Amino acid sequence: MAKAADGLTGRLPAAVVPTVAQIVASAQRMDDQYGGAARAYVADQYDALYRMLRRDTYDAVTGQKLSSLLSQLAQTEAFMIYDAGDDARAQRWYLDALHAARHAADRPLQASILSLMSNQAATRGLTADALNLADAANRAARTAPPTVRALTAARGTLAHAAAGDNTQLQRAHERAAELLSSPGSAEPAPRWAYYVSGGELDAIAGRAMVILGRKLPGPRPKILDRAKELLRGRALAHEPAFHRSELRHSAWLALAHIKAGELEPALQAGTRAIGLLPDVSSARSLGLLRLLRSDLTAYAGQPSADALARQLDTRPIPGGRIPGGSPSPA
Repeated sequence: MAKAADGLTGRLPAAVVPTVAQIVASAQRMDDQYGGAARAYVADQYDALYRMLRRDTYDAVTGQKLSSLLSQLAQTEAFMIYDAGDDARAQRWYLDALHAARHAADRPLQASILSLMSNQAATRGLTADALNLADAANRAARTAPPTVRALTAARGTLAHAAAGDNTQLQRAHERAAELLSSPGSAEPAPRWAYYVSGGELDAIAGRAMVILGRKLPGPRPKILDRAKELLRGRALAHEPAFHRSELRHSAWLALAHIKAGELEPALQAGTRAIGLLPDVSSARSLGLLRLLRSDLTAYAGQPSADALARQLDTRPIPGGRIPGGSPSPA
Protein backbone atom coordinates (compact mmCIF):
# COMPACT_ATOMS: atom_id res chain seq x y z
CA MET A 1 0.00 0.00 0.00
CA ALA A 2 1.76 3.13 -1.15
CA LYS A 3 1.65 6.24 0.95
CA ALA A 4 -1.02 8.75 -0.05
CA ALA A 5 0.46 11.72 -1.91
CA ASP A 6 0.10 15.08 -0.20
CA GLY A 7 -2.98 16.97 -1.32
CA LEU A 8 -4.53 14.06 -3.23
CA THR A 9 -7.95 12.85 -2.17
CA GLY A 10 -10.58 10.61 -3.67
CA ARG A 11 -13.56 8.39 -3.08
CA LEU A 12 -12.69 4.99 -1.63
CA PRO A 13 -14.90 2.20 -3.02
CA ALA A 14 -15.92 -0.74 -0.88
CA ALA A 15 -13.65 -2.91 -3.06
CA VAL A 16 -10.61 -1.37 -1.36
CA VAL A 17 -11.37 -3.28 1.85
CA PRO A 18 -10.26 -6.77 0.66
CA THR A 19 -7.05 -5.29 -0.73
CA VAL A 20 -6.21 -3.60 2.57
CA ALA A 21 -7.22 -6.74 4.47
CA GLN A 22 -4.64 -8.74 2.49
CA ILE A 23 -1.94 -6.23 3.42
CA VAL A 24 -2.93 -6.42 7.09
CA ALA A 25 -2.85 -10.21 7.02
CA SER A 26 0.60 -10.07 5.41
CA ALA A 27 1.82 -7.76 8.17
CA GLN A 28 0.64 -10.21 10.81
CA ARG A 29 2.38 -13.12 9.08
CA MET A 30 5.56 -11.04 8.81
CA ASP A 31 5.48 -10.57 12.57
CA ASP A 32 5.26 -14.35 12.99
CA GLN A 33 8.19 -14.99 10.67
CA TYR A 34 10.47 -11.96 10.96
CA GLY A 35 9.49 -10.19 14.16
CA GLY A 36 11.13 -6.82 14.62
CA ALA A 37 12.65 -6.82 11.13
CA ALA A 38 9.21 -5.91 9.75
CA ARG A 39 8.39 -3.03 12.13
CA ALA A 40 9.16 -0.27 9.62
CA TYR A 41 7.01 -1.93 6.97
CA VAL A 42 4.02 -2.30 9.29
CA ALA A 43 4.35 1.30 10.50
CA ASP A 44 4.39 2.50 6.87
CA GLN A 45 1.21 0.56 6.10
CA TYR A 46 -0.46 2.04 9.16
CA ASP A 47 0.56 5.53 8.08
CA ALA A 48 -0.77 5.01 4.57
CA LEU A 49 -4.14 3.71 5.77
CA TYR A 50 -4.43 6.45 8.39
CA ARG A 51 -3.94 9.07 5.67
CA MET A 52 -6.56 7.43 3.49
CA LEU A 53 -9.06 7.50 6.33
CA ARG A 54 -8.26 11.14 7.10
CA ARG A 55 -8.24 12.50 3.55
CA ASP A 56 -10.51 10.38 1.39
CA THR A 57 -14.26 9.91 1.42
CA TYR A 58 -16.14 6.63 1.84
CA ASP A 59 -19.42 5.26 3.09
CA ALA A 60 -19.98 4.41 6.76
CA VAL A 61 -19.57 0.65 6.37
CA THR A 62 -16.31 1.02 4.45
CA GLY A 63 -15.02 3.46 7.04
CA GLN A 64 -15.85 1.07 9.86
CA LYS A 65 -14.09 -1.83 8.17
CA LEU A 66 -11.02 0.25 7.37
CA SER A 67 -10.86 1.52 10.96
CA SER A 68 -10.83 -2.07 12.16
CA LEU A 69 -7.98 -2.87 9.77
CA LEU A 70 -6.11 0.22 10.96
CA SER A 71 -6.49 -1.06 14.52
CA GLN A 72 -5.12 -4.45 13.52
CA LEU A 73 -2.02 -2.84 12.00
CA ALA A 74 -1.49 -0.82 15.19
CA GLN A 75 -1.95 -3.94 17.32
CA THR A 76 0.66 -5.79 15.26
CA GLU A 77 3.10 -2.89 15.46
CA ALA A 78 2.52 -2.57 19.21
CA PHE A 79 3.30 -6.23 19.82
CA MET A 80 6.42 -6.07 17.66
CA ILE A 81 7.70 -3.07 19.60
CA TYR A 82 6.78 -4.71 22.90
CA ASP A 83 8.70 -7.81 21.80
CA ALA A 84 11.68 -5.53 21.15
CA GLY A 85 11.52 -4.37 24.76
CA ASP A 86 10.33 -0.79 24.18
CA ASP A 87 7.37 -0.63 26.57
CA ALA A 88 6.67 3.09 26.32
CA ARG A 89 6.34 3.09 22.52
CA ALA A 90 4.41 -0.17 22.57
CA GLN A 91 1.88 1.29 24.98
CA ARG A 92 1.30 4.27 22.67
CA TRP A 93 0.66 1.93 19.75
CA TYR A 94 -1.71 -0.20 21.83
CA LEU A 95 -3.66 2.92 22.71
CA ASP A 96 -3.82 3.92 19.04
CA ALA A 97 -5.06 0.42 18.23
CA LEU A 98 -7.70 0.61 20.95
CA HIS A 99 -8.90 4.01 19.74
CA ALA A 100 -9.30 2.72 16.17
CA ALA A 101 -11.06 -0.46 17.33
CA ARG A 102 -13.52 1.62 19.34
CA HIS A 103 -14.12 3.87 16.35
CA ALA A 104 -14.86 0.71 14.35
CA ALA A 105 -17.15 -0.60 17.13
CA ASP A 106 -15.09 -3.82 16.91
CA ARG A 107 -15.55 -5.36 20.36
CA PRO A 108 -13.62 -8.59 19.72
CA LEU A 109 -10.61 -6.59 18.56
CA GLN A 110 -10.91 -4.30 21.60
CA ALA A 111 -10.82 -7.41 23.79
CA SER A 112 -7.65 -8.64 22.11
CA ILE A 113 -5.88 -5.32 22.51
CA LEU A 114 -6.90 -4.96 26.15
CA SER A 115 -5.65 -8.48 26.88
CA LEU A 116 -2.29 -7.70 25.27
CA MET A 117 -2.10 -4.52 27.33
CA SER A 118 -2.78 -6.66 30.39
CA ASN A 119 0.11 -8.94 29.46
CA GLN A 120 2.39 -5.94 29.05
CA ALA A 121 1.36 -4.58 32.46
CA ALA A 122 2.08 -7.97 34.00
CA THR A 123 5.60 -8.03 32.56
CA ARG A 124 6.20 -4.55 34.00
CA GLY A 125 5.14 -5.61 37.48
CA LEU A 126 1.95 -3.50 37.35
CA THR A 127 -0.20 -6.26 38.78
CA ALA A 128 -3.31 -4.23 39.59
CA ASP A 129 -3.31 -2.75 36.08
CA ALA A 130 -2.81 -6.21 34.58
CA LEU A 131 -5.80 -7.60 36.47
CA ASN A 132 -8.02 -4.62 35.62
CA LEU A 133 -7.12 -4.81 31.94
CA ALA A 134 -7.73 -8.57 31.87
CA ASP A 135 -11.16 -8.00 33.39
CA ALA A 136 -11.90 -5.27 30.84
CA ALA A 137 -10.81 -7.62 28.03
CA ASN A 138 -13.16 -10.34 29.22
CA ARG A 139 -16.04 -7.83 29.41
CA ALA A 140 -15.32 -6.58 25.89
CA ALA A 141 -15.30 -10.18 24.64
CA ARG A 142 -18.68 -11.15 26.11
CA THR A 143 -20.44 -11.12 22.74
CA ALA A 144 -17.39 -12.20 20.73
CA PRO A 145 -16.98 -15.61 19.10
CA PRO A 146 -15.83 -18.30 21.55
CA THR A 147 -12.34 -18.30 19.99
CA VAL A 148 -11.80 -14.68 21.02
CA ARG A 149 -13.28 -15.23 24.47
CA ALA A 150 -10.96 -18.21 24.92
CA LEU A 151 -7.97 -16.10 23.87
CA THR A 152 -8.73 -13.31 26.35
CA ALA A 153 -9.30 -15.86 29.14
CA ALA A 154 -5.97 -17.55 28.37
CA ARG A 155 -4.07 -14.27 28.30
CA GLY A 156 -5.60 -13.45 31.68
CA THR A 157 -3.61 -16.31 33.21
CA LEU A 158 -0.51 -14.12 33.01
CA ALA A 159 -2.14 -11.44 35.15
CA HIS A 160 -3.16 -14.06 37.74
CA ALA A 161 0.39 -15.44 37.73
CA ALA A 162 1.74 -11.95 38.39
CA ALA A 163 -0.70 -11.69 41.31
CA GLY A 164 0.39 -15.08 42.66
CA ASP A 165 -3.17 -16.41 42.37
CA ASN A 166 -3.04 -20.05 41.28
CA THR A 167 -6.79 -20.59 41.80
CA GLN A 168 -7.77 -17.88 39.34
CA LEU A 169 -5.00 -18.91 36.96
CA GLN A 170 -6.36 -22.45 36.79
CA ARG A 171 -9.94 -21.22 36.40
CA ALA A 172 -8.94 -18.96 33.51
CA HIS A 173 -7.08 -21.80 31.79
CA GLU A 174 -10.05 -24.16 32.23
CA ARG A 175 -12.42 -21.49 30.96
CA ALA A 176 -10.30 -20.98 27.84
CA ALA A 177 -10.29 -24.73 27.14
CA GLU A 178 -14.06 -24.95 27.66
CA LEU A 179 -14.74 -22.08 25.29
CA LEU A 180 -12.50 -23.45 22.57
CA SER A 181 -14.22 -26.84 22.71
CA SER A 182 -17.76 -25.53 23.16
CA PRO A 183 -20.45 -26.21 20.53
CA GLY A 184 -20.36 -22.55 19.59
CA SER A 185 -16.64 -22.66 18.80
CA ALA A 186 -17.52 -23.36 15.17
CA GLU A 187 -18.67 -19.74 14.91
CA PRO A 188 -16.25 -17.98 12.56
CA ALA A 189 -13.48 -16.14 14.38
CA PRO A 190 -12.03 -12.83 13.18
CA ARG A 191 -9.35 -13.23 10.56
CA TRP A 192 -6.70 -11.80 12.88
CA ALA A 193 -7.28 -14.71 15.30
CA TYR A 194 -6.00 -17.29 12.78
CA TYR A 195 -3.29 -18.47 15.20
CA VAL A 196 -5.63 -19.34 18.07
CA SER A 197 -5.65 -23.05 18.82
CA GLY A 198 -5.68 -25.36 21.81
CA GLY A 199 -1.89 -25.56 21.62
CA GLU A 200 -1.53 -21.78 21.59
CA LEU A 201 -3.80 -21.30 24.60
CA ASP A 202 -2.05 -24.11 26.47
CA ALA A 203 1.31 -22.45 25.81
CA ILE A 204 0.08 -19.13 27.22
CA ALA A 205 -1.12 -20.86 30.38
CA GLY A 206 2.12 -22.83 30.53
CA ARG A 207 4.14 -19.62 30.58
CA ALA A 208 1.92 -18.30 33.36
CA MET A 209 2.45 -21.46 35.38
CA VAL A 210 6.23 -21.18 35.07
CA ILE A 211 6.09 -17.56 36.24
CA LEU A 212 4.03 -18.59 39.26
CA GLY A 213 5.99 -21.78 39.90
CA ARG A 214 9.25 -19.88 40.07
CA LYS A 215 7.77 -17.76 42.85
CA LEU A 216 6.70 -20.68 44.99
CA PRO A 217 8.89 -22.14 47.74
CA GLY A 218 10.47 -25.54 47.45
CA PRO A 219 12.54 -27.13 44.71
CA ARG A 220 9.68 -28.70 42.74
CA PRO A 221 6.29 -26.98 42.85
CA LYS A 222 3.64 -29.30 41.30
CA ILE A 223 2.47 -26.54 39.01
CA LEU A 224 5.69 -26.90 37.02
CA ASP A 225 4.80 -30.45 35.98
CA ARG A 226 1.63 -29.17 34.37
CA ALA A 227 3.49 -26.22 32.85
CA LYS A 228 5.92 -28.55 31.10
CA GLU A 229 3.04 -30.53 29.58
CA LEU A 230 1.44 -27.36 28.24
CA LEU A 231 4.66 -25.89 26.82
CA ARG A 232 5.98 -28.90 24.92
CA GLY A 233 3.63 -28.56 21.95
CA ARG A 234 4.89 -25.09 21.07
CA ALA A 235 8.50 -25.72 22.11
CA LEU A 236 8.77 -28.76 19.82
CA ALA A 237 6.58 -27.50 17.00
CA HIS A 238 9.24 -27.56 14.23
CA GLU A 239 7.34 -24.92 12.25
CA PRO A 240 9.67 -22.65 10.21
CA ALA A 241 7.10 -19.85 10.18
CA PHE A 242 7.03 -19.74 13.98
CA HIS A 243 10.67 -19.93 15.06
CA ARG A 244 10.24 -17.10 17.56
CA SER A 245 7.48 -19.04 19.28
CA GLU A 246 9.61 -22.20 19.32
CA LEU A 247 12.56 -20.35 20.82
CA ARG A 248 10.47 -18.61 23.44
CA HIS A 249 8.65 -21.72 24.56
CA SER A 250 11.83 -23.80 24.53
CA ALA A 251 13.32 -21.21 26.87
CA TRP A 252 10.25 -21.32 29.12
CA LEU A 253 10.43 -25.13 29.12
CA ALA A 254 14.10 -24.96 30.13
CA LEU A 255 13.24 -22.57 32.98
CA ALA A 256 10.50 -24.94 34.20
CA HIS A 257 12.85 -27.92 34.18
CA ILE A 258 15.66 -26.11 35.94
CA LYS A 259 13.34 -24.81 38.68
CA ALA A 260 12.18 -28.42 39.14
CA GLY A 261 15.80 -29.53 39.54
CA GLU A 262 15.82 -31.41 36.22
CA LEU A 263 19.13 -30.32 34.74
CA GLU A 264 19.43 -32.56 31.68
CA PRO A 265 16.01 -31.77 30.16
CA ALA A 266 16.64 -28.10 30.96
CA LEU A 267 19.89 -28.26 29.02
CA GLN A 268 18.17 -29.97 26.09
CA ALA A 269 15.46 -27.30 25.91
CA GLY A 270 18.01 -24.51 26.36
CA THR A 271 20.20 -25.91 23.59
CA ARG A 272 17.19 -26.05 21.28
CA ALA A 273 16.40 -22.40 22.04
CA ILE A 274 19.96 -21.32 21.31
CA GLY A 275 19.89 -23.19 18.00
CA LEU A 276 17.00 -20.99 16.85
CA LEU A 277 18.74 -17.70 17.61
CA PRO A 278 19.98 -17.02 14.06
CA ASP A 279 16.38 -16.93 12.85
CA VAL A 280 14.92 -14.80 15.65
CA SER A 281 15.17 -11.17 16.69
CA SER A 282 13.32 -10.79 19.99
CA ALA A 283 14.54 -8.94 23.05
CA ARG A 284 11.89 -10.61 25.22
CA SER A 285 13.09 -14.06 24.19
CA LEU A 286 16.70 -13.11 24.83
CA GLY A 287 15.61 -11.99 28.26
CA LEU A 288 14.46 -15.52 28.97
CA LEU A 289 17.87 -16.83 27.96
CA ARG A 290 19.50 -14.34 30.32
CA LEU A 291 17.33 -15.74 33.08
CA LEU A 292 18.32 -19.28 32.15
CA ARG A 293 21.98 -18.27 32.23
CA SER A 294 21.49 -16.90 35.74
CA ASP A 295 19.83 -20.14 36.86
CA LEU A 296 22.75 -22.17 35.57
CA THR A 297 25.07 -20.63 38.14
CA ALA A 298 23.58 -23.07 40.68
CA TYR A 299 25.10 -25.89 38.61
CA ALA A 300 28.54 -24.36 38.06
CA GLY A 301 31.19 -27.04 37.89
CA GLN A 302 28.98 -29.60 36.16
CA PRO A 303 30.42 -30.03 32.64
CA SER A 304 27.12 -30.08 30.74
CA ALA A 305 25.80 -27.01 32.56
CA ASP A 306 29.09 -25.17 32.07
CA ALA A 307 28.99 -25.98 28.35
CA LEU A 308 25.54 -24.44 27.93
CA ALA A 309 26.59 -21.45 30.03
CA ARG A 310 29.51 -20.86 27.68
CA GLN A 311 27.18 -20.97 24.69
CA LEU A 312 24.93 -18.40 26.31
CA ASP A 313 27.95 -16.22 27.06
CA THR A 314 29.50 -16.38 23.61
CA ARG A 315 26.84 -17.20 21.04
CA PRO A 316 26.54 -14.41 18.44
CA ILE A 317 23.02 -13.02 18.34
CA PRO A 318 21.37 -10.09 16.54
CA GLY A 319 22.61 -6.90 18.14
CA GLY A 320 25.52 -8.51 19.99
CA ARG A 321 25.98 -11.00 22.79
CA ILE A 322 23.39 -11.80 25.42
CA PRO A 323 23.73 -8.95 27.93
CA GLY A 324 23.28 -9.17 31.67
CA GLY A 325 20.31 -7.98 33.66
CA SER A 326 16.95 -9.37 34.65
CA PRO A 327 14.23 -9.78 32.06
CA SER A 328 10.56 -9.25 32.46
CA PRO A 329 8.57 -12.42 31.89
CA ALA A 330 7.04 -12.47 28.43
